[in-house]
Amino acid sequence: MRVRFFQYQIYRRRFFLAVVMVLLFSIILLIGILSFFVNSWVDSQHGEAQRSFEDIVSRVQREEGRAEDFVWEIYSSSPLMDDTAAFFLAQDTQGYIQLRGENSRNSSVQIASFPAYLRTLLNGREGYVTDAVVTSYDGADKHLRLDEAGNLEIAYGTAMDAEIQDGWLLGDYPVRRSARLEEVIGTVSFWVKGDELFATRHAYIGEYGVIDAQGRLWGSQYQDQHAGDGWLQQAANQEQPSGSFFDGWNWVFYSVQEEPLQRFSYVTAVDLWTLLSVNANMIWMLIAAMALLDLAVISFIYWNTHYDSVFLGYLLGIIERVEKGDFKGVEALPRPKFQGKDEYGLISTALESMSHALDEYILMEYRMKIKQQETAMRALEQQINPHFLYNTLEAIRAKALLEHNPQTAESIALLGGLYRDMVQKGSELLFAEEKELLEKYLKIMQLRYPDSFMYQVTFEPELLKVKTLKFWLQPLAENFFSHGFDRNSEYNVLVVTGEAEGNGWRIRVMDNGAGIPEENLQAVNERMRSGDDHSGHSIGLRNVYMRLAYYYGRGFSMEARNNPEGGACISIYIPNKEASDCIPC
Repeated sequence: MRVRFFQYQIYRRRFFLAVVMVLLFSIILLIGILSFFVNSWVDSQHGEAQRSFEDIVSRVQREEGRAEDFVWEIYSSSPLMDDTAAFFLAQDTQGYIQLRGENSRNSSVQIASFPAYLRTLLNGREGYVTDAVVTSYDGADKHLRLDEAGNLEIAYGTAMDAEIQDGWLLGDYPVRRSARLEEVIGTVSFWVKGDELFATRHAYIGEYGVIDAQGRLWGSQYQDQHAGDGWLQQAANQEQPSGSFFDGWNWVFYSVQEEPLQRFSYVTAVDLWTLLSVNANMIWMLIAAMALLDLAVISFIYWNTHYDSVFLGYLLGIIERVEKGDFKGVEALPRPKFQGKDEYGLISTALESMSHALDEYILMEYRMKIKQQETAMRALEQQINPHFLYNTLEAIRAKALLEHNPQTAESIALLGGLYRDMVQKGSELLFAEEKELLEKYLKIMQLRYPDSFMYQVTFEPELLKVKTLKFWLQPLAENFFSHGFDRNSEYNVLVVTGEAEGNGWRIRVMDNGAGIPEENLQAVNERMRSGDDHSGHSIGLRNVYMRLAYYYGRGFSMEARNNPEGGACISIYIPNKEASDCIPC
């Protein structure tokens, strides 16, 4: 089909404006979707950072616990305390050997070895402690560590081994003299491999590391050393624990988790380009989907504009022939099967007969007037019928009072009030009003069976304020009188309760009748839910089930069952209409 709409300015301008608007909207929508995904990716990275931080804190606390247990274990052994004091007081290896000899002569038990005991801590496979520094108030300082062969090396003197500067101080612990625990003879400091202790074991695509109180970086990971180190330091200096900052053209997202004792912080940083490159496949898929959607919308606009232009050409052709008086030519023109939306005036003047259009309009208006009058008449009839019934019941009630029959008068008054409420109240009402309708019906039945029927209706106060459908409790009570009521019994009881359960309410209608035979119980529930309800069940369980299921939707349940102590029970669960959670039956 030949493209014609470019010949007409109105369609040409509309088409190009629509294309620009579609593309502009698509770009804004794409930016919004990307912003949403970037936020979700950043939140995911923050979650990974939180898990990594918790793992690191757990490792640090575990190492601190091992160190504290090590120190406390010294005080549990008198020989070990004596040897620890000797080690602290010794100036060199020879002095330590002499002090150990004196302890051996003065002790009746096997002497212990503090260095050997310390070796068990340094040699722990699951631990991170690599060095121990003993600071003695009366002796020489010592530096203990394991060599590559696993042998314990002890360096005496105040000089600190250079390699320990690459470690992280786990903690300082005071050591007391065995004879006088109030006297501190020195401290023992434990050092760990910071990069191993603070290593990140969770997936994180950006830069991360631990910065201690001295500003040193441990267990760090980044692609660009200069940029990564700078980002982590910038993130650590930010006031907020999480957020973003610009580093040149880079938009960097960061998070900072501070250790409870503020000895170190876990810092992560990832820039926008890294997030986009990692999720490039998803982004390209999103762009492709957006492009396909744009193509579909533009194609729709194109064909719609094209068809409108064809119709406009048809109208202009008619006008041209009418001006020339070629009416047969007008009839010979093939009329398109579609119509434009901007030239209804030309359609009504050039093609349609004014008299025909007016005749159709008058006929349509006449039919509408007739239907309106019929509807109004039906409404008047529906208003007359209830008033006629109220007046008739009131006349019968007055006659019963004149004849000194108050029981009949009361029954008629209850019936009239019940019918009036059924007609006048809307389709929705409060449970308090529904409870009132039920009690009016039950009072009528109690007047009918004064010596053999009792009832109790108990609802929680909060339930009375909840909205529900009108007139669904009465059919359940009527079901009892149809199938569970025993006229030969002097003790027929109906109990209706309503109480809170989960995110909704549990309504139970219970009686002490014969109950439902077990072999029929499943069939009763299936008929109630499938639509095969028994015709003799008044409005029927099916009617009540379908009304409530349509009104409450997902989360509603209704089930017929037998009470353990006898009788039948209809259990209904009604969810809160505002709540999204649903409780199964």
